[in-house]
This record gives sequence, C-alpha cells and structure tokens, in this order.
Amino acid sequence: MSLEELGRPRIDVVVNCSGVFRDLFVNQMNLLDRAIKLAAEQDEPPEMNFVRKHALEHAEELGVSANGRGYWEAQPEQLERLRQMYMDVEDKIEGVE
Repeated sequence: MSLEELGRPRIDVVVNCSGVFRDLFVNQMNLLDRAIKLAAEQDEPPEMNFVRKHALEHAEELGVSANGRGYWEAQPEQLERLRQMYMDVEDKIEGVE
C-alpha cells in the first residue's frame, strides 16, 4: 500500500508473541516478518516510514546494510556481534513462554 493510499506515516510496532504462538503459527510469523521487511525496504522518507527509519538506525549502529531483498549484509565480525546480542536476549527471556 502506498503512502498516498495509507494517508498517514507508517508506524513502527513491537510484535510480542508467546513461544506457543510462535511455534504453532509459523506461517503467520513468517507473514509478519515479511511485512516488516517490506515496510523497511520502501523508498520513503524516514519521517513518513518509522519502520524504515528505525531499521536504518539499527543497521547503522550494527554496521550492516540492507541488500534490497529482505536481508541485511554484514561482515563476519558484525554477524558475531549480532549472534551475541541474540544470545543475550535469549538468556534474558529463558523460561518465558
């Protein structure tokens, strides 16, 4: 949907689901992931697309770049940093379902 059709800026959201939902509704989680990636890849002004704005800010912090196909490109040391960040988050939510 174009910004003209939407009639307002794209907003950023936090998707928080239980492990049960994540595990049972894999297709729906994949659709949410795809929608977020598509929003982040739109060539729109950051002040009108907060998903893109925040994705680019995080990418800059991590030193990665978007390749335009829904993926982020990173050097091996950057991937290690991302992996460590993921593990830190996993440690914090261990046992939460």
